[in-house]
Amino acid sequence: MTRHLAELNIGRLLAPTDDPRVADFMNALDLINGMGKQMPGFVWMMEGSGEPGTGNTETKIGG
Repeated sequence: MTRHLAELNIGRLLAPTDDPRVADFMNALDLINGMGKQMPGFVWMMEGSGEPGTGNTETKIGG
């Protein structure tokens, strides 16, 4: 039997994506996502997860 482990990281940005307080984070997203995609075992990334303000990045999750 083959098994696969999936990991889902969910974060909540506490300021708008164009706020100076999160500028360093926003500017590093392409680099961080690119590094993740090069890691051994990488299979898939959710659409829109690397593009702030588009796709599923604006989805609200209660909590």
